[in-house]
Amino acid sequence: MSTQKKEKKKTKDRSSTEKEKPSPKTKLDLSSKEVEDAAVLFQSHIRSYLDTLALKRMKSMIKRRMQVVDEIRTTEVSYVNHLQTIAQVYMHPLKTDVFFKTLLSENQFKAIFSDIEVILNFNKLFLQQFEDRLKGWDPKTTKLGDTFTSIADFLKVYTRYINNYGDATGTLREVLASSKEFATFISERIRITGQADLEFFLIMPIQRIPRYGLLLGDLAKNTWEHHPDYPHLWKAKEKISEIATYLNEQKRKTENQARIRDIASKIITDGVLGERLKLINPTRRFVREGEATEIDPNGDKTSFYMLLFNDILIWTSAVLKKKDTAFKYVRHVNI
Repeated sequence: MSTQKKEKKKTKDRSSTEKEKPSPKTKLDLSSKEVEDAAVLFQSHIRSYLDTLALKRMKSMIKRRMQVVDEIRTTEVSYVNHLQTIAQVYMHPLKTDVFFKTLLSENQFKAIFSDIEVILNFNKLFLQQFEDRLKGWDPKTTKLGDTFTSIADFLKVYTRYINNYGDATGTLREVLASSKEFATFISERIRITGQADLEFFLIMPIQRIPRYGLLLGDLAKNTWEHHPDYPHLWKAKEKISEIATYLNEQKRKTENQARIRDIASKIITDGVLGERLKLINPTRRFVREGEATEIDPNGDKTSFYMLLFNDILIWTSAVLKKKDTAFKYVRHVNI
């Protein structure tokens, strides 16, 4: 091929290659108004999306609010009915029936049933107030939190019952074990009502106030901030939690004092020492107990049973006395 033809071919190929190269992208020349309109449209889509999410969340919260409110009402109705069962099926015949009222002594009756009637009357009133508030219920506007804050301080009527609960169940078991007639009475009540035994009912007041706190917490979490009930629900939850803490603390104090009385009754001392020791004291708290080994300078070991209180430490030797543990006093030191 001649040189001239080769040059023509190269020129043709170069031209063809240049044609195949993609042309640079055309630069968009948007006016400021077009940019602004695009931004507005984008923001509109975002708002629409967020509004959809908010609407879905609110619908979910409304549904859950209705479920929790219904649970509060139905469990309160059930609770009051169970308290009425205690009062009508058990307490009333044991107080009034010519035969049944001989089954328990006055002290046993008080120990087992304590303040059940006081609690029943209180919760019947609360249930009525709660149901009155639900008339004309609107999940978006109806307030319920204030019904709980208004009764919070009155829940302290539970204090004596909760403090006495251990004695109540203990007395009930003792009488059931020692009295065939009373055991028959309880069995008949279970058969007549088709419900659980008495101890099942007696624990219900212990469980109710913590349950209020859980239900109010669930209701508050499913209430949006601009709902008129929002601040009332959180205040009610806080108040009920304070009452539950107070009741638990009172129960711990009562149990602690009971343990001190129990220890005091089991410490073996002479009369003079017993008078001087005076273990029972309203400010004294029992802390712990346990075995300890003391090693003297000669390496001799002596085992003790230690009783630690907030203000005194007592060395004793544990001894078995009539199938129970007693504590033979050795020495003590004030803390």
